[in-house]
Amino acid sequence: MDGTRRRQIEAVSPEDRFTKARAVMRFADWTLSADKEGSGPIFIAECTTCDESSDAAENKADPEVWCLRHAGALGHTGFRGITTAYFRATPVEPSK
Repeated sequence: MDGTRRRQIEAVSPEDRFTKARAVMRFADWTLSADKEGSGPIFIAECTTCDESSDAAENKADPEVWCLRHAGALGHTGFRGITTAYFRATPVEPSK
């Protein structure tokens, strides 16, 4: 998932805006991409009946097995799957 966002940056604080000359405003393009420096996605499952949860895992199989064991032990049948993915924002180099 790559996307580009534009942010406006102003170097003058609100309380100084009437006493100092205003700074030049610039626009910067940023891109957002999957963070390849850290771990991959993290998977967790939560029971929607009692709010117990599996341990965090780097694969989906471990939380899924936890759901089945939890259902077999307690009879709870509703679960929430949570996936946490990490992203990194980087400025786009201006073209020359």
